[in-house]
Amino acid sequence: EFTILLDGEINHYLNGKREVYKKGTLFYLTTKDYHYLRSKDKKNLRYLNILAKEKPLLRLLDAMSPTFADFLLKGQHAYQIPDNIILGVEEILHKANMISSKRYETHSNLILSALMLILQFLYTQHIEPFEKHEEWEESLNEVMQSKEFLFYKVPDLCQKLGYSKT
Repeated sequence: EFTILLDGEINHYLNGKREVYKKGTLFYLTTKDYHYLRSKDKKNLRYLNILAKEKPLLRLLDAMSPTFADFLLKGQHAYQIPDNIILGVEEILHKANMISSKRYETHSNLILSALMLILQFLYTQHIEPFEKHEEWEESLNEVMQSKEFLFYKVPDLCQKLGYSKT
C-alpha cells in the first residue's frame, strides 16, 4: 500500500511507532506491517492510496534493481516527494476514475502507471546513485542518448557496445 498525503497532517502509527506526516509525504506499507492513521483535522485532510499485489510488485522491483525490494522492506517507509510527482500521480488516477467499470479491466494499467511514477522517483533518488553499473550498461546509456540511437541497426548497436555473438 502506497499513500501520498495531499493536504493536511496525519499521525501514522506503524508497527507501534508514531510518525507525523505533512503534505507531500509518501509512505508505504508491506504485508508484514500493521498500522493505523489518526488526524485531528479531518476537514483539511486529503490523501490517496495505491494498493499493489505483493508478488507482481516484487517482480517489478527486482527487474528495476536487485536491491530495490530490500531497500523498501528495510527502509524508513516515508519520503517527501516533489509536487510534480504528486501532480502526475493525481492526473493519472483522475483518468482512471473516469473510466467506466466495463472498460476498467482493459485500462487498469493506468494504476500501474501511477505506481511507476512513485517507484521511479524512489529509484532515482535512493537506489540508482549508489548502485554499481556494469560497463555495458553505462555504454548503453551513452549510446541511447545520442541522436542517432533510433536509427541504429542491430549490427551497428552491437559494434558500439562492443558486443559480439561469438
